[in-house]
Amino acid sequence: MRKCNISNPSRFVNLVFPFSDVSKSYTPISASLFSSNPLNETKNEQIQFLIKIYPKGEFTPLLHSVPLTSTEQNGTVNEKTNFNLQIGCSAGTFSLDFLEKVNTLLLIAGGTGLTPMIRIIDHFKDTGRTDCSVILMFFNHREQDIIWRQEFEELEKKYSWFRFHPILTSPDENWTGAKGKISKQLITDCLLGKDKSMSGPIANGQVGSCKKAIVCGSQGFNFACQRYVNKCIWSNS
Repeated sequence: MRKCNISNPSRFVNLVFPFSDVSKSYTPISASLFSSNPLNETKNEQIQFLIKIYPKGEFTPLLHSVPLTSTEQNGTVNEKTNFNLQIGCSAGTFSLDFLEKVNTLLLIAGGTGLTPMIRIIDHFKDTGRTDCSVILMFFNHREQDIIWRQEFEELEKKYSWFRFHPILTSPDENWTGAKGKISKQLITDCLLGKDKSMSGPIANGQVGSCKKAIVCGSQGFNFACQRYVNKCIWSNS
């Protein structure tokens, strides 16, 4: 069996259904932002993914249809599948040097585009860096779509360098948080809207000298984000 390096935050793997051309790339993640077993220390050759099922999608309905069987060992119920899903070796060219130089990092995620951001946040948390302000703008349609909301809110309370902004494009009347599609004003509001107790460059009400943005979502979402990030005079990647 080949060993694949997935400890780098940039790495992703391809999942392929056998005897078909249907495949999809996913970013491996830890079980939790507060996991005691970081991804790069996994000993059981297990890989975990965060995957949203899209009923009209090409890949996820097939994945959702895979039958599971339950087994019990030492009082613990484990679900296993008799279906062999092919997992390709890891890929990705993102350089960690990029993260080491930045002192203000804006993460903009749409839906399940969140998973690479989880790896980036894990990197800052696990390395103990406090000299970089990390701001996550997380776009979803509805409040119930916000993945790991409680974990991000807890992370924000624990680390002064991190800020979490859930944003809804189709909120109901009870939603009191940020809403709307990506815009220059929304980026500005999220950058400086909760800066009173934040460490790093944002603590002084201004972005740092080495500022970067990372965007992940649909093609249209990424294009719009790039346009507005550039208008905010950011160096983007």
